[in-house]
Amino acid sequence: MMYFIAGIVSGLLCFKCYLVGYGKGIKNPFANLFFWSALFVSLAFLKSAAGIPIYISLNNNELLFWNDFIGRMLFYTAAVFSVRIPLYRLYPKSKKTIIFSYLYAGIGVALLVYQFFNRNIPIPNSSGIINWEADVVLAAGMAVLLILPWAVISYIFIREFIRSKFTLPKPFLLGSGYFLICVAAIFQDLSTTVTTYVFFGMLLIVGFLSLLAGLFFEKD
Repeated sequence: MMYFIAGIVSGLLCFKCYLVGYGKGIKNPFANLFFWSALFVSLAFLKSAAGIPIYISLNNNELLFWNDFIGRMLFYTAAVFSVRIPLYRLYPKSKKTIIFSYLYAGIGVALLVYQFFNRNIPIPNSSGIINWEADVVLAAGMAVLLILPWAVISYIFIREFIRSKFTLPKPFLLGSGYFLICVAAIFQDLSTTVTTYVFFGMLLIVGFLSLLAGLFFEKD
């Protein structure tokens, strides 16, 4: 259910970014990067929401591995666009930021190859929590590729909010949204109980709702 809600909210975020990035015949490169990032994040969550219950009911841990593999591929793809968001915010006229997208794409492919040949099969426990058996390389890879750029994005927006003397709600909503997503993403992977897993899952959803509110907030 949490994956489904996160997928729907990030899907709405994607839709709003599409309207801003391509609406009224005016292309907005900043919103365009948000759009592609949110699109692949939404697909990753919705894929998990649809697939995980089926794989568990079939008692097929091999399918759970492929669910995780495809999910990481989608998240890595989102990271290719996410890494350019803070760079575009800082250097809007520079075209060299695309180099980081190529770098992230290369790292993502390397991590997928590593995961394929060093496969650890996920195991659901009696509480319904899935131990994805992700080793330190995959965990570090996800942190660098996805959580790091999101953390930088959070810092940039929170800094804008502080510089405005706490008068601009939009950067606060966007910055706090990315911050909550980063915290939730890290600690949900480390959760070993239903309580902590659900708590950080709800925190993840709150983060996406904050992002959504920030994008719909017209006054800046």
